[in-house]
Amino acid sequence: MERELSVVVAEKIREFIDIEARGDWRRRYTNILSEWVDNGLSELLGFILGRKQRENIGQETLRMIALRALTDLRIDELFDIIKEFPESTPAIEDLKVLRSSCHIG
Repeated sequence: MERELSVVVAEKIREFIDIEARGDWRRRYTNILSEWVDNGLSELLGFILGRKQRENIGQETLRMIALRALTDLRIDELFDIIKEFPESTPAIEDLKVLRSSCHIG
C-alpha cells in the first residue's frame, strides 16, 4: 500500500505546486515548499500510515519531489519570467536554489 500511496502523493504534490505557483513569480516557493513538506505533508502522511511522530516517512524524498516539480514548472515558465523581470526576481532566486538542490545545469 505504501508504494501506491507514494505514487499518488507525488502526483498530488505536482498538482498542488502547479495550482499554487504557476504564474506567481513574486513569491519564493523553495522555503514555502520545504516547510510545507516538513510541517504539513509529513505529519499528514505519518498519521495516514500510523507512524509515530519522529519516525521516518521519507521527508527528504518528499522535499526533492516538491522541489523538482517546482523546477519543472519554473523552467516551463522561463520565457515569461524573463519577460516580467524585475517583478519576477523571487522566481529567479528560486531557480538559483533549485539549480543546486535538484542537481540541474
